[in-house]
Amino acid sequence: MHNIGLNNLGTSLFERILKVCKQNYWNAFAMLQEQSRMSEDIMRLANNLSYQNKLKASDYAPDSNIHKVSDSSHSSIITKSNCIFIDTKLEPFSTKTNFSEVEIIIDLIAEVKMLYGESFNQKTLGIISPWRRQCNEILNRLSDIDKQIITVDTVERFQGSEREVIIFSAATNNLHLLDLLSESKLIDDELVDRKLNVAITRAKHKFILLGNYELLCKKEVYRKLIKQIIER
Repeated sequence: MHNIGLNNLGTSLFERILKVCKQNYWNAFAMLQEQSRMSEDIMRLANNLSYQNKLKASDYAPDSNIHKVSDSSHSSIITKSNCIFIDTKLEPFSTKTNFSEVEIIIDLIAEVKMLYGESFNQKTLGIISPWRRQCNEILNRLSDIDKQIITVDTVERFQGSEREVIIFSAATNNLHLLDLLSESKLIDDELVDRKLNVAITRAKHKFILLGNYELLCKKEVYRKLIKQIIER
């Protein structure tokens, strides 16, 4: 079992294959260097966190300026930037749920609908949370029609898919949940959070992160991400 890298059931198949290749000095692997899914604003987030700034946008990558109106004082928060962090309150008596984040998400859904108008469809908006309980709380607030159009699910279920806009609800209220939230591993001497990278790279145009600033910043990868979003 050790010969095939099966030392930890939490390690994915591709992580094991990569590890075995490196251990045997095989060259049958390479890092993705060009992408067409994300706008450059989204790509920069992933680049800094997971791709050692080696990732480049192809000629077919989405335009960063679509649905961004930075000079309008009347525009909503989602039109002013493509990468957004919203600081939320801790709810210490809630386990894997944050109701203030649910309320904010309901408002954001309305804004995304207004922004996309008649083009709002099943490929427009995805909502990700690490916790099934938070996903269920969000789903309970959606109309039957919205449940057919808006995907609300965990990170694992979003792998391989993409949406114009991704909202990530951390719903993390204490240090124990923070440790469960962050799945950082050392890859080529870089600390990479695989789940966070998947969440970010599902977005084509906009990525919105909801969570408590003070708590999330206790993890280096989230501190780097939030700092990058705020400073842009």
